[in-house]
Amino acid sequence: MNNKILIIVIVAMLTLITSCDRNKEIEFTKNTSNNELSKTNISFAPITQKAIDHIAKTLVVNYRLITNIPTDKCDSKVADGACFEVELSLTANEAILAKGWAIYFSHISPIQSSESEIFNVKHLNGDLHKISLLDKYSGIKAGETKKIIFRANFWMLSETDALPNYIVTASGSQGKLQAKIIESTKAVIEKETGLEILPFVQRFTDETTQFKRTSNDKTVWLTSQELYQRNAQNEGSSLEHLLAVERAIIPTPKLIQFDENKATIDVSSGLTVDFSNVAINEVNAALEHLSNLGLKQTLDGFPVTLQIKADKTKVIGSYQLNVSNKSIHIIGVDSNGVFNGYNRWLVYIP
Repeated sequence: MNNKILIIVIVAMLTLITSCDRNKEIEFTKNTSNNELSKTNISFAPITQKAIDHIAKTLVVNYRLITNIPTDKCDSKVADGACFEVELSLTANEAILAKGWAIYFSHISPIQSSESEIFNVKHLNGDLHKISLLDKYSGIKAGETKKIIFRANFWMLSETDALPNYIVTASGSQGKLQAKIIESTKAVIEKETGLEILPFVQRFTDETTQFKRTSNDKTVWLTSQELYQRNAQNEGSSLEHLLAVERAIIPTPKLIQFDENKATIDVSSGLTVDFSNVAINEVNAALEHLSNLGLKQTLDGFPVTLQIKADKTKVIGSYQLNVSNKSIHIIGVDSNGVFNGYNRWLVYIP
């Protein structure tokens, strides 16, 4: 009888111990499913399309220029020893447990070297580069940031020198998986300006390290505040200065004369073009440009005469442009000259 009681007690204790161990296992599984990686060795599952989609959606990439000023880590045999240094940060919004994935990205200047314990950066061809995982990689915890320091040839003088659309991909057990663009690296349109911006690129804030190329660089960093002040000073500019800006033609003609009364012509009815000895196909691009601006060829439009007068004493592409209240007359030494003259008077169309 006592033996039976002893056996029952032992079985009960084993059941309790097994139950406790199972609870611990359940608790560990629950914790890891809540985006926390165990400090013990992790057994990675085969890479899947779901894992690729997850990385593309949740990985946050941040690109920060450290310095444009060359250091002793620049390759002295490349680009005359000039290089800039970048910190690339990869932050997991949710835990990344997959292994075997890689990131492909374009970079305006070839990357010559990199530093990271778990990532390797390799220049493949042209502007294409690859970030691959090293043996020490053991996943990324939720909220954890992994960093790569790399150096590329020459300098980075603008935030727009960084290129968007980093791509994550891998080869799974069933072949090549579908590559996905990492959401955080996509360009967006800024509402205030309507311009394309790259949110993953940190703004330049240090004139010495991020704007200047060497310690002896004397270039002035023209900030928006300084530009505003400079433009404010021009508000009281003389009439002559304002007219000079209004009448500017680039490239500057050898001689230019304007009507003192600032006379204007009316081209609202279109243009009637007399091509004379000029082949239409030689100036067709200029005509199409005018048409896009709303100035089409009509039968009762403002008269425009095009003419070629060969003159070996003048430079190829030279032209003479005469605009009066009755007509526009463009004379070129060749077809290039006619084309140039036709394009130059467009600067005065409001």
